[in-house]
Amino acid sequence: MIRADDGGMSHSVNMALERLMQAGMPLSVSVMKEQLRMLAGAHPMSPRRFERVQGLRRIVYDSEDYAEGIRAFKEKRKPKFSGQ
Repeated sequence: MIRADDGGMSHSVNMALERLMQAGMPLSVSVMKEQLRMLAGAHPMSPRRFERVQGLRRIVYDSEDYAEGIRAFKEKRKPKFSGQ
């Protein structure tokens, strides 16, 4: 379960992430949570932190779940996410 106080996320963001987890999108949600934690302070990002965010996004874009989501959208069906 994701907690409302996890990384300073607001309750509405927490609830949205919880719905995504229940829909079977664990990889995307874990990457979004990490990005929110990194960006929460609204401070200028160091090059190292920027590269970390970009790396997290690459994980999602290169995942089987991402490809499945695109296939399901094109085929007008509900996706079957595996967490990979």
